[in-house]
Amino acid sequence: MNPTPNLIFVAGMHRSGTSAISGCLEILGATHSSDLYRSDTANLKGYFESHQVVELNDEILREMGRSWNDCRTVPAVTESIRRKFAPKIKSILEAADVSDGVFVLKDPRLSLLPSLWIEGAKEAGLEPAFLIALRAVEASATSIIRRDGLSEEAATSIVLRYLLAAEQGTRDVTRAFLEIEQLVQDPVREFMRVQTELGIDWPAAPDAKADSLREFLDSGMLKEPVPLEVPQTKLAKGALHLLKSLTQARRDEEQRVPLDAISAEFALSCEAIHDRMCAQQLRLAVERKWELDAMKTSSEEPLHGGRKKARHLSSFSAGVLRVAARLMNPLSPRTARRFRNSASKRDPIHLPVSADRLQHKQAVTGSRPATYKPFVLPTPKDHRVRVLAHYLPQFHPIEENNEWWGHGFTEWTNVTRAVPNFQDHYQPHLPDHMGFYDLRLPEVMSEQMRIAKAYGIHGFSYYFYWFSGKILLERPLRQMLEDKSIDMPFCLNWANENWTRNWSGDNHSILIQQDYSLDDAVNFLNYIRPYMEDSRYIRISGKPVLIVYKASVIPMIKEIIDVWRETVTSWGEDGIYLIGADTGKGDTAQSLGFDACVQFPPHKMHHQTITDNLEGLRPGFFGEIYDYKELVDFELTRSEPSEKLFRSTMLSWDNTARRGAGSRIFANFSIEAYQNWMTHICQNVLKDDKYSEDEKIVFVNAWNEWAEGAHLEPDQQLGFSYLQATYDGLLAAEDS
Repeated sequence: MNPTPNLIFVAGMHRSGTSAISGCLEILGATHSSDLYRSDTANLKGYFESHQVVELNDEILREMGRSWNDCRTVPAVTESIRRKFAPKIKSILEAADVSDGVFVLKDPRLSLLPSLWIEGAKEAGLEPAFLIALRAVEASATSIIRRDGLSEEAATSIVLRYLLAAEQGTRDVTRAFLEIEQLVQDPVREFMRVQTELGIDWPAAPDAKADSLREFLDSGMLKEPVPLEVPQTKLAKGALHLLKSLTQARRDEEQRVPLDAISAEFALSCEAIHDRMCAQQLRLAVERKWELDAMKTSSEEPLHGGRKKARHLSSFSAGVLRVAARLMNPLSPRTARRFRNSASKRDPIHLPVSADRLQHKQAVTGSRPATYKPFVLPTPKDHRVRVLAHYLPQFHPIEENNEWWGHGFTEWTNVTRAVPNFQDHYQPHLPDHMGFYDLRLPEVMSEQMRIAKAYGIHGFSYYFYWFSGKILLERPLRQMLEDKSIDMPFCLNWANENWTRNWSGDNHSILIQQDYSLDDAVNFLNYIRPYMEDSRYIRISGKPVLIVYKASVIPMIKEIIDVWRETVTSWGEDGIYLIGADTGKGDTAQSLGFDACVQFPPHKMHHQTITDNLEGLRPGFFGEIYDYKELVDFELTRSEPSEKLFRSTMLSWDNTARRGAGSRIFANFSIEAYQNWMTHICQNVLKDDKYSEDEKIVFVNAWNEWAEGAHLEPDQQLGFSYLQATYDGLLAAEDS
């Protein structure tokens, strides 16, 4: 016989009846937390939610890159998540008062995180069970559409996610499903059924509390839903139908196959739906800003005294809350953002936008900005400074990426799904001159060479992906090597990070890993020998250049460097010129044996966080936003080190396309600031005697890092402005 549960987790979709169920359980004698949210006009009879639990679940979801209104699959709980949050969950549950027999913890977010709370209950010595609320799909979706202003597609998809997550996450624990419509119709019957399925006795018998239950369950709480005509409605209704059958007969195993099939089908579209939802919410924020601007500039609209007074009071309230949002202490960033969001709700700008007005705004914002520059062939010139741009070859499909990310994946897959993270955030970055090119076509690299050389780019630093004999993304480089008409100087940059599922190179969810040894170091150099011996290969003092992206993570790096120098000398070369990228902690590149170091912005760059100063942050955003202009200002005053450090600039670095709501962004980018930075580093290298003529080199991050918002290649927003600014900055330095 299973142990009798003494802890009931009430889960299910928001607006699906979880509060009604929790209120009924209180009538039946169950105990709740002492820190419940108060009732309000949105829920007159009470939420029955613990402050601690809701805030902790929000924090956990944020750590996992999710939020309550995210329709995407919730990632599996990692050990780092478990280590960080399990003690907090255990502490909350240890305080649960089960002396009356049953303690109730209600939060719809429990549907998304059941495993953590089940484990926490066991650790706290409690016996958990789940009571999952079910409500007609269109009723739940309509309710959050009315409350939160979501689209039909987004609302229905969130309902479906909660249904699937709650069912899949509670398969190995005692559970029961409860339809809110059936509960309102006959609460005594339903709680008697649930009592039997959970194997517990309510402290008070349902039939003895029949009048109180019926009085609490007002039939008026079930408002008429709006019919929804979106594809996800059919999937959600299918899932709900299967779950309802679990309330009528215990056929869990029988229903798992069709439920898992629905989950697999939904997984194919949920990412795109989430991105559309975020874009819609940002668009609404922008529309509200347009209306506020219109109100500020219009002096013709008469305002009656009462309306003007109300508007002034709303503005005052919003102003107070915005001041609170900017307090550094004692408010946490999360609390500050909640104040700011509350301020937005109080602003008197919630006016409907007419279709004509919206069309006009879209037409205006769709026009090219004044800084957009078309291709204009600059005057040919020989430059003393060699400008090298880092080059990413991931714009073509490969078998490994097909397996890891889905068939046909390229870097463009990330780029095209980016959505803005805040008001006036420039995303997505879309190509203008060559479109969504495929590097398997040799014509692409030929055109890249043509426009790069025209604007003063001397050469490319190609990322090279070597993993102990396994080489990825090499096809474009091999084609370039064989096609001598692509007359563009180049060198190789060994991108020696592990490949992982989170694009950060750390050791979580590794796809392919680096394994270092002296033998592998020799094999690597012998493999790239044809590149180094090519006449286009970049040399310094007659020596081929090799850049290492993360030297600090390589064991025995000093011994490897010695082996490399010996190997190249054995070919008949005068040596090799080794450059270590300034990307890691610890010893400097030259102390490890490299000839020089190269800056790799934004790594190890001074940066100032401005996240909490920005308006209109995307819901669920948990990344960081920095000030590009402030970074440039600092770089313009940075002192020159005694060792050889090749200076670098970067464009508007922004990895939203890869990291979504968890991205790092340098906002306030301007062409002027970038050009000033370029001029400055070129002037530095020209006047510093420690650099030989061959070492008059600067770098740009990057030629085509589209998913990081760092690309010299022209886009639809600014065209050839990036390249023109590079050329003008270089020219200004050489003419000064």
